[in-house]
Amino acid sequence: MINVRVQELEAIAETLNKELQAHENWRDQIQRTLVCRLTPSPADLAEDAHRHCEFGKWFYSSQNAALRELPIFKNIENLHQGMHDEARALCTIIKNNWVITPKEYDPFLRATQQFREELHSMRGRVFETLRKIDALTGVFCGTELGPDLEAIARQQEERGKPCSILRLQFDLHEINQRHGWETGDHVLSTCLGRIKAALADQDRIYRHTGADFIVCLPGKSTGHVEQIKDILFHTIKEAVEHALLIRNAVADKPAAEGGGATEGGGATAQTLRLNYAIQELKAGADIEALLKQAEFTAHDIELS
Repeated sequence: MINVRVQELEAIAETLNKELQAHENWRDQIQRTLVCRLTPSPADLAEDAHRHCEFGKWFYSSQNAALRELPIFKNIENLHQGMHDEARALCTIIKNNWVITPKEYDPFLRATQQFREELHSMRGRVFETLRKIDALTGVFCGTELGPDLEAIARQQEERGKPCSILRLQFDLHEINQRHGWETGDHVLSTCLGRIKAALADQDRIYRHTGADFIVCLPGKSTGHVEQIKDILFHTIKEAVEHALLIRNAVADKPAAEGGGATEGGGATAQTLRLNYAIQELKAGADIEALLKQAEFTAHDIELS
């Protein structure tokens, strides 16, 4: 699965569909140049040709700097550049009126096929990841919880490292009553976004049920998670206050009737109650039984 935000995944999926077609168009144009022995375009002869095609322009744009650091994008970057290197070599042969041999052509053919296959594979992984992500919060759906936790626990045990889970239950009753369900959803979404940003790349969050979330923390002991929990509480406080500030700033009337809002819906809630539990996750554990055994502690976050 790909660990980026839902909006980013949706944008990537849409772009990959376009880039697959752009790649086919570029390949047809190169084939026409080679077969008809036409004068190659300067863009295809450039040392950085991979930056000038439609895919390259998108891939190397400033907005995709973070995506280029992901391993799956590193692989496709290498394949894409290698394909253009092979194309440039063939274009140079044509430009000098030499004859292309099978030994020279076959690497180009393999490179174009590998790049195309990788684009299709990436598109499949993007759609698969989107299917497993909760639309509101951007975290993984609870349907993935059991198999994922079992696999992660087993992997950590093989490495001789601990693994823990942090259970977070948000009590949004007061916020929903004062501001409406839409604001409650916005608060929840904002909190989970901030929590994701505060965690390490290998950590995962799952929406178990409603406002009940499970954070899986590979390589971390329960003692370490106690420290992380305190950091997350501060993060959640800032997220809730920011979310309420934004919603109140744009609201010119109480939330829609039936949403649970009351007169004076612009007032902030005084507290947000969190129920949390920290548990050790061991390989072979019955995940469902483990979750039922959780002993929760209430924590009230004072909101300004």
